[in-house]
Amino acid sequence: MDYLITDIFEYLKMAFAGATANKACTLVIFLIAALALVIPGRKFEIRLVISGTVWSLYLIFAANVLVRTIADVRYKNLDLFWSYEEILAGSREHFFEVLENIILFVPLGICLGILDKAANPEDFPDNPKLRAVKRFVVSMLYMTMYSCAIESAQYFLQVGVLDVDDVFSNALGGFLGYMAVFALVGVVKALFFPKKSVSEPKTDATKPSVTPGAPDNPGIRKSPSDI
Repeated sequence: MDYLITDIFEYLKMAFAGATANKACTLVIFLIAALALVIPGRKFEIRLVISGTVWSLYLIFAANVLVRTIADVRYKNLDLFWSYEEILAGSREHFFEVLENIILFVPLGICLGILDKAANPEDFPDNPKLRAVKRFVVSMLYMTMYSCAIESAQYFLQVGVLDVDDVFSNALGGFLGYMAVFALVGVVKALFFPKKSVSEPKTDATKPSVTPGAPDNPGIRKSPSDI
């Protein structure tokens, strides 16, 4: 998945001014994204994020599959972290390729992070931390599986290289985007909505404490004649 950012802009040009099939595919995605804006029972901000998620998924697929030319043979590279080793060796080309793979999934991670942050606490109501961990794991699985699907499509359609490093970089980008949402929310809360310290109710030190069932003045014993 090399030069991905360039591929996205190239496909956008092809989608709106290219072949009829590209225009038709873009129109279908546009309708799906538009329908997401009118989902009943959701806030408009959430519907907007869902629409953005649809576009993000589509642009990832378009940049990695639809704009590619068909090769004569299939290619795959299952050597994990080979591109990172090239970066450590001083390769600028692999650095920018890995960086683009990371950036490509950041918007998707942001969208899923916002959706998870705004989700209703339906499960684990007594343990919000466990609920947050569960949603994080599920979102990361979604993004990783989608990256695997893209790589598999590149391999079987002969339009790219099936590279496990790309899957790792994509998942890293999704992770960074996802965590950026929670980090930003935490900073905003700390700066603009600080928690107020709860002070203990003040007690009157001059007023003696009275034990239930005890006499009004335990220091004075009543004589039998007073009873």
